[in-house]
Amino acid sequence: MLVIEARTIGNITILDLSGQMDEKGTIALKERIQEVRQQGSLKILLNCADVVHISSAHQAQLLTPIRVLTSIKGKIGFYGLSVGAHRVLKTAMFYSIIHVFDTEQEALDAFES
Repeated sequence: MLVIEARTIGNITILDLSGQMDEKGTIALKERIQEVRQQGSLKILLNCADVVHISSAHQAQLLTPIRVLTSIKGKIGFYGLSVGAHRVLKTAMFYSIIHVFDTEQEALDAFES
């Protein structure tokens, strides 16, 4: 199960994720990204520090909300990824459409500029 908590710093929405990003978790995250975008946030960071598993089989479900966000000049980024999660996202070609950072401060600095 994936737990998603939202917080805002300036004009950036941070989604703190914890648990497993399996099929149900990926669907929930997709819906939450869409909700945040519809509420007007164009800068979204996903904090994956407490994600214990990211399934490569279900990541394609995130492509639609990510592409919609980037098509309207929004930004989405991940930080706190494990080595395995980095590998999953790189294999799934996500690095061409998302930003990946090591820390929250690095991500905030990049998104604030």
